[in-house]
Amino acid sequence: YLGAGTYTGAGAQVVLLDSSLAYTLQGGWDGAATGTVTVDPAAFRTVLDGQNARRVVTVTRGEPTLRGLTVTRGNATGVGPACQTMGGNASGCGGGIFAINAYPTIEDCVVENNVASTVTPAGKAGYGGGIMVDYNAPTIRGSIIRGNVASADGTGWGGGVALHICVAGSFVQDNEISGNTAGATGGGGGGIAVEYGAGVVADNLLEGNVAATAGSANGAALHTNQAAAQVERNLVVGNRGDTAVQFVSAPGGGFIANRVVANLTGVALRLESGSGGASFPVINNFISDGADANVMVTGDRVSQRIAALRHNTIVGNYYNVGVSAYRDTEVTLENNILAYHGIAVVDNAAATLVASGNLF
Repeated sequence: YLGAGTYTGAGAQVVLLDSSLAYTLQGGWDGAATGTVTVDPAAFRTVLDGQNARRVVTVTRGEPTLRGLTVTRGNATGVGPACQTMGGNASGCGGGIFAINAYPTIEDCVVENNVASTVTPAGKAGYGGGIMVDYNAPTIRGSIIRGNVASADGTGWGGGVALHICVAGSFVQDNEISGNTAGATGGGGGGIAVEYGAGVVADNLLEGNVAATAGSANGAALHTNQAAAQVERNLVVGNRGDTAVQFVSAPGGGFIANRVVANLTGVALRLESGSGGASFPVINNFISDGADANVMVTGDRVSQRIAALRHNTIVGNYYNVGVSAYRDTEVTLENNILAYHGIAVVDNAAATLVASGNLF
């Protein structure tokens, strides 16, 4: 138990968790030496403070639970151990919390105002401004993850959360992920970036996240790359970038029962390239206000994108496109509502479109 107060440290991080045991680091304790243990993180705020000089928490193995903590002002620039994302080209990983080869549970925490990399050389990137998990299966739930930055001066991925090769059984659920930024000049996943692996992203508020403060970047709320991510029941609102949600070469997963509304993006949902010929399901979503297109499906000759859009409500802003199918794609539209677009559906060169039972 950690009592109320602010905890700082020296060296690479404030807290190093390197035990193979399953245990809980619990904040919000009233500090009483005797009697019933009283825990109230709101009344007895426990702050782990990196002082903008070091990472806050590093987890190198085991199954720790972090609960009821405020993790703030971490800076992971040049801090080890190195994460292997994108071929090991990271300049900083997990400004607030970094876990590698572990099974952490992060619940009922506040992770705010952390940065993965403040100095990002050309060819490198920052990953996971708030939280970065490299390998194995994390659970991140019931937490507030806000105001974090993956790269303050270059390319960044996962302003709030970055997951790399996380296996089935990984959960990012019931969180408020808001006001995070992936990169200064490029990158993606202002709220969440998922690369390889699998997992569930469900029931989160993804609000006001930014893909990049300057330049072109995708996935202002969520960006996945070659990951079988099941994305369900999230509210995606007020995010800024080229796209709000982007799936690249997804080998599985799906986009189910989400609300994507009022984002400052060219495209609300983009499905880019395919993997293994599998059809990607987009079912029961409410998608609106993409400045150029609400749903865009693109492929390439090597990796065709096959998508199945069923039972969605896709609503425009009068001038844009509802669904745009580009080269080397197969798109099925069944039982959707498409309303208030300049053009409801655009079937571009080399795209195959099959539609039935839709209401225009």
